[in-house]
Amino acid sequence: MEVPDRLERRIDVAASRDRVWAAFTEPAELLHWLPTHEAEVDLRIGGAMRFAWEDDADEAVIEHIAPPERLVFRWRPAGSDRPYTTVSIALRELPGDRTEVTLTESGFATLPTEIRGQAYEGNTKGWSEELEELRVHLEQERV
Repeated sequence: MEVPDRLERRIDVAASRDRVWAAFTEPAELLHWLPTHEAEVDLRIGGAMRFAWEDDADEAVIEHIAPPERLVFRWRPAGSDRPYTTVSIALRELPGDRTEVTLTESGFATLPTEIRGQAYEGNTKGWSEELEELRVHLEQERV
């Protein structure tokens, strides 16, 4: 089976763009919706990001930052020598204090053949679930 090089997920969140930006970039906020036990963010180009799960961790390096519109980082599992994929998060203001979130992850074609399909499927499912958790977290605040 041929694996696409990129995935894209788009959601509409009933929250301001600044609020959504904070949810993606502030460690305390990430802990509310990303199923991680620890989050670190050095919010600058070249800065490190780290997400620790129950039994492993992912590391990232920030490549582009344009608050509160765009965040791009390269990431890989901690301690892994597997190539990075690139995650781009774009935030667009919508009427009614809403934000469109477009998340794109690319670079699956550069992964070793034996993990490419699993990585693509896992991240496709994972981002869908996590973005829904982001929406629920932010929209529950408004109630």
